[in-house]
Amino acid sequence: MNIAIIFAGGSGRRMKAQGMPKQFLKLDGKSIIIRTLENFESNKKIDKIYIACKEDWIDYLKEEVEKYNIRKVAKIVKGGETGQDSIYNALHAAYEENPKDSIVLIHDGVRPFITQELINQNIEDVKKYGSSITATPCYETAIVSKDGEHVETVPDRNEMYTAQAPQCFRLKDIIEVHEKVRKTSEGYNGVVDSCNLMRNNGLDIHITEGPRNNIKVTTPTDYYVIQALYKYKQDNYKSTNELNHIIEEDIYKILDSNIDFKKLNNSTVLITGASGMIGSYIVYTLIMLNELRTANIKILALVRDKNRVPEYFKNREDTIILEQDVCDRINYDDKIDYIIHAASPASPKIMSEKPVDTIVANTIGTYNTLKLAKRNNVNSYVFISSREIYGEPYEWQNEFDETTYGFIDPVLVRSCYPEGKRAAENMCIAFRDQYGVNAKIVRPAHTYRTRNVYL
Repeated sequence: MNIAIIFAGGSGRRMKAQGMPKQFLKLDGKSIIIRTLENFESNKKIDKIYIACKEDWIDYLKEEVEKYNIRKVAKIVKGGETGQDSIYNALHAAYEENPKDSIVLIHDGVRPFITQELINQNIEDVKKYGSSITATPCYETAIVSKDGEHVETVPDRNEMYTAQAPQCFRLKDIIEVHEKVRKTSEGYNGVVDSCNLMRNNGLDIHITEGPRNNIKVTTPTDYYVIQALYKYKQDNYKSTNELNHIIEEDIYKILDSNIDFKKLNNSTVLITGASGMIGSYIVYTLIMLNELRTANIKILALVRDKNRVPEYFKNREDTIILEQDVCDRINYDDKIDYIIHAASPASPKIMSEKPVDTIVANTIGTYNTLKLAKRNNVNSYVFISSREIYGEPYEWQNEFDETTYGFIDPVLVRSCYPEGKRAAENMCIAFRDQYGVNAKIVRPAHTYRTRNVYL
């Protein structure tokens, strides 16, 4: 069991935040602590989260956790008089409910830039060494001064590190030390963090090197710095992708909507027709979830021609390009969680010149991907159909809804597209009823930009 212990019991005194604890200050619209929690929520190796929070703000934090769907939070306990008291309260709650040899990752609620790699490395290092303290080499010259006016010594910078978080141990080990210290008259006096606490009590501490931007918000300057870092991260993403500004704005609106994108965290998503308009925009949206929300989605982009793949999809760790015909066996044998079948010729010119290609992409291609969905027991399968399945209205029809269908002439070559879509829709329903595939159908009209994402 791997458990995140998040302490957020501070009052924000040094932040001068006019009564609001620093962990609840906003970072691009979300509380800093929510940004922090999202990193642990999306990590596959983290099983539970326990939070110690300033008592007057527990109800507010519970609302935030529910609002942003942080599901791994097992309990929120009240903070203590000191940071170590707060940590102990959360550790004690975890100790009562979980295996004693669980690994605990003790982390500040105001360090929102922790990475997935750092979380994973800390867990592995505790397994190997019994402890793990995140630290960075000291790049500035450190000095020692007792009076704050005179330099007494200058330590060797090559031997100096700055301790950060998470600081990680076996649950039974750190609880034992806390219990021991709490029984002494001095208590936590002089203890600045868990590393200090455990080292003072004889534990050998292993260093796990972390990134320098894993900063803690303590002062107003820190708050300005993390805002700048977050903006840089977003701007850097914008500067490297190939979207026009209208599509980009739409995707940001989609991400800011009330869609529960956390369903996609740590999942594998296959998108067919990934070089087409709708397919490529879906891929961009998934990439943005990875870039901005650390969603850890593995993206399978299926295309017929790699040369048509946007440059930004290439050479990415989170995106695998599958070059093949959708009607052939999909060349991927690992687990797939979601499938979005968007592969289909959509140009009237292609429909007229290559009607066979058009109809097989929608019939055989749909059959092929539905079989794949059945084999993988996917969470959801989405077929991108078309409003053309409604056909042409009869003379007596004045309006259409989703249950109204008009005439399609089956002997017209141009009917290859709507007839293929109709057959594919019926195939989705058949696979749903016979095999239990969670198939869904989307019918876009004349589509110039994407407004909705369906999970």
